[in-house]
Amino acid sequence: MNAIKSTRFDLLDGLRGVAAIAVMLHHYTQHTGWDWFGGAWVAVDLFFVLSGFVIAHSYSKKILNGMSFREFAFVRLVRLAPLYLLGLALGVCAVLLSMAKTGTPQISGTQLATATVLGAAWLPYFNNIGWPFGTDAIVGATFPLNDPSWSLFFELFVNVVFAAYLYKFRKLPSAKYSILAFIAFIACTVIFRQINPGWRAESFLLGFPRVIAEFFAGVFIFSMGLQYKRAHPVFTATVTIAALACFAIGSPKVAFVNSLTLVPLSVALLCSVSIEGIGKGICKVLGELSYPLYVIHFPIYRLVFESFDIRVLNPIVQTLVVAGISIVLALLLARADQELRRKLTSFIKTKTSPAAV
Repeated sequence: MNAIKSTRFDLLDGLRGVAAIAVMLHHYTQHTGWDWFGGAWVAVDLFFVLSGFVIAHSYSKKILNGMSFREFAFVRLVRLAPLYLLGLALGVCAVLLSMAKTGTPQISGTQLATATVLGAAWLPYFNNIGWPFGTDAIVGATFPLNDPSWSLFFELFVNVVFAAYLYKFRKLPSAKYSILAFIAFIACTVIFRQINPGWRAESFLLGFPRVIAEFFAGVFIFSMGLQYKRAHPVFTATVTIAALACFAIGSPKVAFVNSLTLVPLSVALLCSVSIEGIGKGICKVLGELSYPLYVIHFPIYRLVFESFDIRVLNPIVQTLVVAGISIVLALLLARADQELRRKLTSFIKTKTSPAAV
């Protein structure tokens, strides 16, 4: 392992992919009575930290050098929206299939229409409805047609906050803001006793201090220039393995402490490391896989469950079958999404470029 030589953060790509797989397995197995990764919901906090670091790296100088908010909003929407909307469409199909299969709709047409319209507008649906997921029902999800989408709402929110701060103050936020954000997040968690907030209606507001704390921790890591400093390989490996090992521990307290300590520390350490050879290729694939897998794995499970009688399989086989389908589809979507984003970006640049003279 070497100090980083390029703008590609190889091990952060790999970490993001592993986290996406872990959160998928967590969601799949917790509904089969065999929860492999009870603490893997912390992957969302990891994604927020990674997002803060990567966006500060990719856009802070561009914004300070004149990139307009319109341009920034466009590149972020092009990055997130196509697969978000696909996940929403798959979620609608899954609920319709469930309604048709049972014969007695669990969800009314009005409720489904409301969830669809709000989801298309990237807005939460505050409800206390049980939405089908396999043999269970998930009650009160704010983005019920594709539950993980709640984090993408907060991702867009904090992106706007970050850009607004740069436009206003013309510099990256100092450490004191990150510290205050962490204190506010911890205080809200202790006072309201809500672990893993943001995805349900009752804890939705607490998602704001959560995303601000984690995202700006990533921004702070970037502002410290840790990506240019060599990390001790044994310490880096130990911290990263410990952070991932905590994904397998079901204790909410352990998971919460992990989100505040080992997760951001692993990003701070891994960002300074580059690798070569087959390891670099694996990390690249994992990085490309991460977002498509995260955004489609929930509706894919619902569609597979409603389309085939996988209940006859034991929990391990159920999980492996649906996980395999999700990973293959995510890999295919990753390539298609890259091509779509390239064409959209090229089209907009062509439309907005001045006419030749």
